[in-house]
Amino acid sequence: MLFVVVERFRPGKAEEVYRRFRERGRMAPDDVRYVASWVDLGYERCFQVMEAGDEARLSEWMRHWTDLVDFEVIPVRTSEDAAAAALPIACTLAPGELAARGDAFLPGLIATASSHEPLEDGVRLRFDAKDGILARIAAVVEAEHRCCAFLRFEIRVQAGDGPILLDVTGPPGTKDFLGGLR
Repeated sequence: MLFVVVERFRPGKAEEVYRRFRERGRMAPDDVRYVASWVDLGYERCFQVMEAGDEARLSEWMRHWTDLVDFEVIPVRTSEDAAAAALPIACTLAPGELAARGDAFLPGLIATASSHEPLEDGVRLRFDAKDGILARIAAVVEAEHRCCAFLRFEIRVQAGDGPILLDVTGPPGTKDFLGGLR
């Protein structure tokens, strides 16, 4: 989960904040990841993007700084995630069209996968490396991208004759939608 953390330096404490940082580092737990930060020109506020499993994990990091800084924590999402969440979880094909051309879309591709692994927000399909399968996967992804704009696709081709993995994910509700295609 991403957070924008607004640090308001206490009056006259900016120099001490940077001294402590140079001496001790960020002092964040291993599962709290620094992404980026910006400091206003008057050294009064720092705007950080941090990643953590939940807001409570940030508290352990912030407790090392509360004598110098006041914190405001704002949970955020990327613009890409926000745009995807705003898209309806629906296929724009007419039911007859999907039935007539099912092999050219996800239902047909899902049927040829050697295995299915549930993901938090979708499914991972595994395909045996054989002639034509990568081109078929790419063609289905292209077709689905037009009719199911909320879906995200990630194709990974393993070395040698290893499997080809296709992760199909999206906003909340995608996993249920995909389950209905089988």
